[in-house]
Amino acid sequence: MDTLIYYARDLSIEIPANTGSSVIRPAQAGDEEAVAQIAAQAFRGYISHYHADPRLERTVCDEIYVDWAVRSFYREAANELLVAEDNHQVLGFISLKILSLEEVDGPLFAVIPDAQGQGVGRALMTAALHWSRQQGAQRMLISTQVTNRASQTVWMRLGFSPHQAYYTFHKWFMDQA
Repeated sequence: MDTLIYYARDLSIEIPANTGSSVIRPAQAGDEEAVAQIAAQAFRGYISHYHADPRLERTVCDEIYVDWAVRSFYREAANELLVAEDNHQVLGFISLKILSLEEVDGPLFAVIPDAQGQGVGRALMTAALHWSRQQGAQRMLISTQVTNRASQTVWMRLGFSPHQAYYTFHKWFMDQA
């Protein structure tokens, strides 16, 4: 079991400019391997509902996020994938999915561990807000596990507020005989 918390941000409120050193741009050819490696590093042992289930193999839980990131790169699991780049190195990414004419979701967000705490996440989130507004959305949503305080702190500083929460349960339906 785990708790997934969603945050929402009204896009009619002023969005700050990107003041960090990272360049934020759409993912392009040649970025796939970097995106996969960032996901592998950022989500290794991440405390999620997958990792909370003792019946699931840890490495398989980690690979779920890598697969999701790669599918986002190919726009199979997202409408857009923005990457943060500094000195020609991809440091992080955020996937963006249009849910409706009014809402965009940022379902997958990661920064390479060595670059965390340096404003890369804030720059990605700011760019995601701008991208969402450009699509005509009125609100952006993003979610994480309730224990992920670092991401929640960044989001709240950018004007996101808690919106809703869900418990995620895993129930195995198999013969116990």
